[in-house]
Amino acid sequence: MNVQLFKIAMKGDVFMFILKGILRIIAAATLLSFILTAMCACRTTADTEPLVEMQMVYEDNPAFFFKDMKLVWDAKEYYIANSHNPEHGREIGYAADGYSGWRIYELKGYGRDYLMAIDNDNEDCRRVMSINPPEKPWRQYVLENATDRQRAERMLSVTLYKNGTASLSTPPISSYAMTGTYYYSFEDDELLIYQNKEDVIARFIVPDDNTLVFSSATVPLFANAEARYLKITDNE
Repeated sequence: MNVQLFKIAMKGDVFMFILKGILRIIAAATLLSFILTAMCACRTTADTEPLVEMQMVYEDNPAFFFKDMKLVWDAKEYYIANSHNPEHGREIGYAADGYSGWRIYELKGYGRDYLMAIDNDNEDCRRVMSINPPEKPWRQYVLENATDRQRAERMLSVTLYKNGTASLSTPPISSYAMTGTYYYSFEDDELLIYQNKEDVIARFIVPDDNTLVFSSATVPLFANAEARYLKITDNE
């Protein structure tokens, strides 16, 4: 009789042990399900955050044929920036200009100091925009009395920076791409423009502190002989 009671008691303990184990598993599964549901809810809320309306504006720049492009988000202004193969993140807003609409994305790894604008009508038309304004030129010279046609067909400006680099604004019709970094130096009343700090690609006579006169070039810059470029910027 005692042996039978012992066996019954043992069976009851095993049953309770198994039952408690099952209950623990159910409780753990319920807790995990609750956590996953909460995470999905947070993610869904972030993904469905209302898109912000921004403005894409264009400003005249006398030194360049095309206008300067700028993205305005509340009191913040974003400027076109150089970036190699950027990858955009979450879509956060939209903007429109007088020509088309733009989708605005975060740029992965940069927070919101950098954004990416993608043209609604052309997926390949992308612009990386930075909250950091571009470097101000040290000196900038623009073609004297340039007509609208000359702005489109002739080299419009010469820009010099304090770090020794330079840029030449070649016209839209030019097939010569001014890629890479260009440098300059003043030597014997001449301004020399270099490619790769070695090859002189353009020469300008410097008759006074406010004027450059085009002399020659080894690449197609579309500048007329003796064309005059007058200084419009001087940030000493």
